[in-house]
Amino acid sequence: RRDGWEHWYRTVDLRLGRSFPLSRGLISVTAEVFNLFGWANHSEYQATQSLLGYGEPIGDYARRQAQLGMRYQF
Repeated sequence: RRDGWEHWYRTVDLRLGRSFPLSRGLISVTAEVFNLFGWANHSEYQATQSLLGYGEPIGDYARRQAQLGMRYQF
């Protein structure tokens, strides 16, 4: 594998949450973003030496994902 900052696995994840009181309980809402800055994190490299792209990245993990959640407590 290659060296240097461009070939490190990098990610910044962010989670925000807020709770809202109800007459009978509490609702919590959360929002999460994974790999906030969308960096390319390589999952696979060309391993066949006889091919032109030997040692080059050929697969990436997901660049950015998000999810929402809700929780009711009583």
